[in-house]
Amino acid sequence: MGLLLDTEELRRRVVDGWIGLYNPYPAEAVDLFHGNPLLPPPACVAEALRDLADSVATDADPAHAVLLHPYRAPEIIAPELEEAAVDDLARDGVPVRPGRREVVCGVGVTQLMAALLQAFGDSGGAVLFPTPTYTFPLLAAAQIGGRAIFLTPSIGELGYEVDVDRIAAALEAHRDIAALFLVNPGNPTGEVLSPRKLAQIAEVVARHPHVVVIVDEIYRHMILNGDAFQSFAAMMFDRTITLRGLSKCYGLARLRVGYAAAARDLLESIAIRTFIWFNTAAPSEVDQLLGAAALRCTPPSYFAWVVRTYRDLLEVVTARLAQINERTDGMVEYVRPAAGSFVLLRMPKVRGRMTRDGQVLLRDGDLSRSLLRRGLAVVPGSVFGIPEYDMVVRITFTSPLNDLLAGLDILESLLVETRTR
Repeated sequence: MGLLLDTEELRRRVVDGWIGLYNPYPAEAVDLFHGNPLLPPPACVAEALRDLADSVATDADPAHAVLLHPYRAPEIIAPELEEAAVDDLARDGVPVRPGRREVVCGVGVTQLMAALLQAFGDSGGAVLFPTPTYTFPLLAAAQIGGRAIFLTPSIGELGYEVDVDRIAAALEAHRDIAALFLVNPGNPTGEVLSPRKLAQIAEVVARHPHVVVIVDEIYRHMILNGDAFQSFAAMMFDRTITLRGLSKCYGLARLRVGYAAAARDLLESIAIRTFIWFNTAAPSEVDQLLGAAALRCTPPSYFAWVVRTYRDLLEVVTARLAQINERTDGMVEYVRPAAGSFVLLRMPKVRGRMTRDGQVLLRDGDLSRSLLRRGLAVVPGSVFGIPEYDMVVRITFTSPLNDLLAGLDILESLLVETRTR
């Protein structure tokens, strides 16, 4: 396997696996496909929402603070959200300062990532993604003119992982790379990048002064194995753009509030685009104020509850997988994730087998379609950069318990069926 994935081939897999397989999405299927937060947001956010509703200006009292009738003045972030984001970053040692345009807001991390891809693409630079990784940026790059390139995946003792040597080799071989994109903790791997590995990455990046590091930290409060979280920007602030959002850890996916933070000169290009989008596609002022409230008021006990709940669900999933392996001669390989909400299931023994309805399982897409016909929605691993013939699928373990058990029953049924032919 070479150093880089074929981008066009990966794009085909992404379109086939994300869109072709689930368009339209079958509402009746057991959903182990999405990573929707299972738990509601902290109670203090509901209180903040009631306070906001009480403070909206009306014809009876136009002097209230929150105005819904006029267009707002152009800003790159509501001051309340900026202040709360600065405090949030400071807790992890990131030296962002308020009032210096070092934080911008977007419609979740996804929009901010698209803006960054466009910004680097406009200047002729590519963004490098270690895989397996969330590959939305590949589709975004095709639409907006950015350039995304992907490392071939690396498997270590703890499963798929970020490989520092591959990053170093890619940066040496491809001098047009302007940015390195990391997800910490990882999606779909659940890898928590250790301080040692982050320091090694910083050492590699230091040899390439033109390279910026973009780090998506949306799962930082969902570390399940007790590892400490380390923000890369605390090590290399002047070369890092940190992306954070409220969807996963705070149970606020419908707000679509994300923010990017970096030294001001790094943010200039993304700030311009966020400024352009602000009155048409940015989170509303109400959403931003709720986001600010969540960052300010969420107690550590809430995150402990989230971790405890998801860890218990992961225990159920791994125990059920152990049962499946007992009944199928170990057909499911997996590594317990350290963080996040997903498990990668690798099933190479199923490759080449035939189902009762005559489907020969040669690629992970065949496996995913066979599961879907039986009522289980999963994601084929190839959309994350994993070889199709590895027969990997991603499932979430943050779905309701009954869905988890029903979905794993369907998986077992298919594996037993193919094994006995």
